[in-house]
Amino acid sequence: MYAIFDNTQYGYSKKLLPKVFLTKADSHPEVDFPRKTQVVDASKFDCEGTLQLTDLQGSARDVPYKLSGWIGIHCSLDNEILLRNTADGKKMRSNALRLYVRGKLAVDNLMNYIKSSQALANYIEGEISFDVLDADFLEDASTSSREGYSLSDPRVKILIDISKKIVRSLINERTEIGNKINTELKELKDREIAEERRKKAEAEDQARREAGARQKAEYEAWQAREAQQQAEIETKAAKQETKKYKEQNRVIFSTVSEDQESFAAKCHLVKTNAVTIRNSVKTLSKKIDINQYRELGAIAMASERILGSLKYSALANFNLRDEFIQEDLFLFCCQFINNILAKQYHEIEFDLAQEGELVFLFSPQNIALIFDNLVSNSQKSHSSRVWVQFIHKGSKTQIIYKDNGSGFTNDEDLEKIFQFGWSNTGGTGIGLYNVQRAVERMHGKIIASRNPPTGACFTIDI
Repeated sequence: MYAIFDNTQYGYSKKLLPKVFLTKADSHPEVDFPRKTQVVDASKFDCEGTLQLTDLQGSARDVPYKLSGWIGIHCSLDNEILLRNTADGKKMRSNALRLYVRGKLAVDNLMNYIKSSQALANYIEGEISFDVLDADFLEDASTSSREGYSLSDPRVKILIDISKKIVRSLINERTEIGNKINTELKELKDREIAEERRKKAEAEDQARREAGARQKAEYEAWQAREAQQQAEIETKAAKQETKKYKEQNRVIFSTVSEDQESFAAKCHLVKTNAVTIRNSVKTLSKKIDINQYRELGAIAMASERILGSLKYSALANFNLRDEFIQEDLFLFCCQFINNILAKQYHEIEFDLAQEGELVFLFSPQNIALIFDNLVSNSQKSHSSRVWVQFIHKGSKTQIIYKDNGSGFTNDEDLEKIFQFGWSNTGGTGIGLYNVQRAVERMHGKIIASRNPPTGACFTIDI
């Protein structure tokens, strides 16, 4: 609120902010500062007096009247500006001058009676009372259709006359400060034009400086090329050292060779068909009652296992013909995440920690299915980081997976998250169901929980 009229005893004018913004945050800094608000002098308006009216008995009598309340004009109707001036960021209800008669709302917007044609009339808001409109000894001031007040009634005329003067005064206050801001902006524009002319006069001198700068840049570019060549030599040497190190250490996934690239290309058709099967299952699940067709879960799981195996098949240093392999489970998981998933989900940072090792007979396809689904869900929940902890102490084996995404909204999610066909993201409800089945095939158990302050946590006990 920029200006206010208040003749009540409740001190509405004291609630007015001392200063308010009338410009957006991206306005010129020299005009973008809060302006002092205005309180209109209520004594300038004849808000009370007497009217000579004819009562119901036909006798003329002097009837006292009084307009009381507050009327204000907003600094703006732009919500961006209102947000700068209100603590709760709520947009005020403008163009609503409410009229009360004997404590009851009589007219929700008296501006419809005032009919002001001024440009800022819709910035007006207020609450006023005029009880003389409901005097028991006077004729009803309403129209014959009871849809409002009669404009010919002397009481309505005096009400509109007083209100119009107050509204006009408030609009003048707001117009004056608006004109002042426009004048300030024009002066700034004039100064900017003068500055542009000054810069143009310095163009020749600037050209000479730029010529010198170009010579310096060419010299620095030569130095950069020399440094780059030296860096390439050092990088080549580092790669050779890394190659030697890798040859000395056993890995489950290798870097891609030419033969592996050829193998991956040959697998493209298999991948295409597996994706078609998976997408068809998703589409079909949305068209039917999925809980009556659990066979879809088996089809979806098979396609996910195929896609998972295709992700690591080109890099695998183990026999792909084997359904199960005897390897360090934790090492397989870490290398699968670092070498494959981290490249696919490049927007997520992975933090892996390992305590102990577990040489275990497991299915690589099931491991790929588990982590691919978990990371995919983290991506859908807008996670930027994933933590995975692998623990093996004595007879206790745990894999703890956490992310910092949107997590679970309520306890119902945690209870139903692994149920076939249930989803809180608009999905098919098959992914986490298949994750649970894959964990159970390893004779394990998976539990979902929250990861405060935000995010999800999945604990796998094997």
